[in-house]
Amino acid sequence: MENQIVKGLKFVLKNIFLKLFLSYDGTTVISTVSTNHEHYLTSLGILRNVPIALGGWSPDNIKVERLAAGSWENLGDYPFAENKMYYYSFAVFNDALFVFGKK
Repeated sequence: MENQIVKGLKFVLKNIFLKLFLSYDGTTVISTVSTNHEHYLTSLGILRNVPIALGGWSPDNIKVERLAAGSWENLGDYPFAENKMYYYSFAVFNDALFVFGKK
């Protein structure tokens, strides 16, 4: 059984710290808009200079979103996963986005 300190830390991380959305342009960190779905334990990909968010754990999801015109746009579910997608990495090659991982 978890003690109260661990429960409190998990609450702070999930509900406060992980709700901070920051952007870095190489010199400055600024706040930015949040995604439509939570993408905990995932990677951000960049395809044609557009950020891509995929999947998540806690809550489980396989949602794909891209940041366009200042807001996150839903692109549907990732077709190669059943209920969650996390612990992976992106690679871009020849204008295509590849996903590597096993969870």
